[in-house]
Amino acid sequence: MTKMKKKTGTKDAKKREKSTKQNIFKLTKTDIVALILLATFFGYIYLTNISAYDSLMYDEAGYITMGRTIAVEHYHGIDVQDTKESYRQPFFPMMLAASFLIFGVSYTVAKIPIIVSAILTILIVYLLVKEIYNREIAFFSSAMLGGIPLTLPYVQNILSDIPSVLFYTIAMLAFYIGIEKNNPKYLYISWISFGLTFLIRYNAILIIPSIAIYLAIKIITNQASLKSLTKNRDLILSPLAALIPLAPYFIYQHLTFGDAFIGIKQARGALNMQWGAGPWHTYLTQAPQYLTWLGFTLAILGIIWTLYKKDKFGIYMLTWIIVPLAYFSIQVLKDLRLIDTLACPLAVFAALGAFKIIAKLTERDLKLTGAASLILPAIMLTYIIYTGYTAVLPRYQQIHALGYPSLQEAGQWIQQNTDKKAVLMTASQPGHQWYSYRKTVGYPSKEEQLITTLHEKNIDYIIIDDYERMQPQYIYQLFAKTFFTPDGKLKHPKDSEKIKLTGDPQLYDQKRLATTIIIPADLFIERINEQQ
Repeated sequence: MTKMKKKTGTKDAKKREKSTKQNIFKLTKTDIVALILLATFFGYIYLTNISAYDSLMYDEAGYITMGRTIAVEHYHGIDVQDTKESYRQPFFPMMLAASFLIFGVSYTVAKIPIIVSAILTILIVYLLVKEIYNREIAFFSSAMLGGIPLTLPYVQNILSDIPSVLFYTIAMLAFYIGIEKNNPKYLYISWISFGLTFLIRYNAILIIPSIAIYLAIKIITNQASLKSLTKNRDLILSPLAALIPLAPYFIYQHLTFGDAFIGIKQARGALNMQWGAGPWHTYLTQAPQYLTWLGFTLAILGIIWTLYKKDKFGIYMLTWIIVPLAYFSIQVLKDLRLIDTLACPLAVFAALGAFKIIAKLTERDLKLTGAASLILPAIMLTYIIYTGYTAVLPRYQQIHALGYPSLQEAGQWIQQNTDKKAVLMTASQPGHQWYSYRKTVGYPSKEEQLITTLHEKNIDYIIIDDYERMQPQYIYQLFAKTFFTPDGKLKHPKDSEKIKLTGDPQLYDQKRLATTIIIPADLFIERINEQQ
């Protein structure tokens, strides 16, 4: 009798395991409606603001220019047929290039891959969180993810943030389903997604310690033994799947630059930049701002519920949050972009707070059941999205990079009045590469190196502006001293025919240039030599 029960129990376990594998992504009409609502609502919000900013900061200009170079020149670099790119990862520029090839090269077209990535993230979170909890928590998590200030601003920036969040989220969610739902194929999906995330942003490497800590917790709490994990063939072999996207990249880096890990080394140095320095608690103190106060409160309640119930996925999400948060908190550079991969677990924690604590309390106190029990979470979700969107909307409508109109006008003038092989010297290299579509060279760090660099690099035009922070102070002073008398008049009035000013000349001064100044390099050299 005991043996029969044992055999029956074994068969039932196998049936449940098989059922679990088959039911992943099995959609009902309710799921289809939920997915359509999420895609339609956030698609409308994102596409409505697709023309937001209409200007490019340094990193954005770098990515969009590289995307155009890949699409038009079939070359992985920012400068046209000049310097190959060793730092910026190739996958995001390739996404931009694909968009350009399909829809044409333009500023708004560059946002299509980002908006598509944002919507896909929302839908995938719904599908996978539904398998872990239920539809209500999945819908709340997805909708909050799409509407909080941690996500919204970056949907309209031409940066790698949103695509990296997409694949980072897939990697983390798929690994959990693979290990806890006994669905090995998700382990391989997880590691392929890890590889793709790495090809977008280097912070993908933080996925590894997050997963390692969770597995260590499983061993310590006797949820699994080290022996059982090491015997799990798919758990051991699946990391090799990351080599599918990564191997070609590392081979290319080694063959091109002699160092397969040159990009990683450069990224580590970037985190020590002083311009974005902040105290270690920067991200913690700003949490209410990028989650909204209500979302932050619900997330704290969700974390409390997780710790009290020792919820497996909640513990897993804590490792997802703690590792990047700790790592970036000890770095010099502090930028909200660096921790945007935490958006998904924070949104899920908020959903847990709404349904596992707030909704349960209202069910008990107000005797709400069925659809009525969803009213309060729905109101809170609506408020979170509304306050998040209204907080970000002014940025969409008002903010653009300093000096953008004059930079755009300067780029148009250069395209119309110079040879395609013209070389520009400018501090705003990626910006001028995008708007003028010409090769650019940066300023030397010291004034005494300027003339030599102008000759060696065959510079055709010097461009002075205040579009980016890298412009050396000496160029302002040298320009004023070389071309103007102390009372502000041109030493050679005919120079006005050769020097092109874009923007509003009335706003020019030596500290802040709303005007972009285009000077022929040979004229600059001639005027400097006259004074020696």
